Amino acid sequence: MSVDTFWKRVPAGVVAGCGPKKLADLVPYFSDDRYKVERDKGTLVAGVDTGALIDVLLWAGASSASEKAAVRAFARGPADWDEDYMVGTLGPDVVRQVSAFLSDAPLEQWMDEHRAALVDGVSKLGYHRPFDDAWAGHLLADAQDLAAMFRAAALADETIIVMMVA
Repeated sequence: MSVDTFWKRVPAGVVAGCGPKKLADLVPYFSDDRYKVERDKGTLVAGVDTGALIDVLLWAGASSASEKAAVRAFARGPADWDEDYMVGTLGPDVVRQVSAFLSDAPLEQWMDEHRAALVDGVSKLGYHRPFDDAWAGHLLADAQDLAAMFRAAALADETIIVMMVA
């Protein structure tokens, strides 16, 4: 089983009135020529088998009510989620809320402190491979890239498109 999760920041007006197919078309996949360009610009973060584990990491680290509210807003997914296209958007208010939480989150420390929760999360999510140091490294890098992207999107008052490919 492999699940790829993509987060792409866009000006809020770009997605106004877009249906799920149009939203999905705005997010480049690995083989798309736009993928590397957007990733390098910081407008796209892609996680291979790390999206749901980022949720686990953030839930494990969140302690205050406001932190848990931010994780809830992030982890529950977009309110406009479309199951057929597996895509939706997080509006500027949610982006700012999540950004504020991620800007103070000691992600590397949480990776060390909550390793058992991540191992358990891998099992509960149905992965057949063990959570190892290489996977942990990818997870941390993706979480750090995501925090930077949310910060930039919050500063620019942008929306984030979330898309999953299974």
